[in-house]
Amino acid sequence: QTCALPILHLPTEMTVKECLEFGNMVLDEIQSLMDIPIIFHEGNHDIRFSHHILMKSPELWGVTGMTLQEQLRLKERGIAHVSDIRHMKYGGLNIAHGHHIVKGVFAPVNPARGVFTKTGVSTLIGHCHRTSEHIEPNMNGKVVGCFSVGCITSVNPVYNPQVSKYNQGFAMVELLDEHGDFLVDNRKIIDCKVR
Repeated sequence: QTCALPILHLPTEMTVKECLEFGNMVLDEIQSLMDIPIIFHEGNHDIRFSHHILMKSPELWGVTGMTLQEQLRLKERGIAHVSDIRHMKYGGLNIAHGHHIVKGVFAPVNPARGVFTKTGVSTLIGHCHRTSEHIEPNMNGKVVGCFSVGCITSVNPVYNPQVSKYNQGFAMVELLDEHGDFLVDNRKIIDCKVR
């Protein structure tokens, strides 16, 4: 008589343990290369860690080491932490992860246009993993600039490999004066070259 055992499928992506180890390695590398303040802004994937614990094992909430901030040793590294529901200001530019801003009908072909439509103020986001910008004056003639930056992750994630429109990239923001004027240099990485 045979017994049917469930077939175990090993994960093709990194495990949570491997992701945490990799995250720590990336933070080590950034801190060794650049002597600048770092702010860790949670995104939709980052909050899954705490949501999983709260939903599956709420009795573990509050135990030391059970938050992403503790796993990445943010406090010990001197890295500031911003929750997913907050945004930051750098002069006249709002900076947010973006998953609370661009969703549904507000996630058009040009994500930055969606940010402009939703916020109406100069804003930079990263959630869409696509480089785009939208510059438009408002009714009073004030120019509003909205930007979405590329990612520094895989552009073909396992959860969405066929229709990914992601591109790799990053942005550098320079504060120009005491009035909050800023300059966004929104770069793409194509074929391992910054463009």
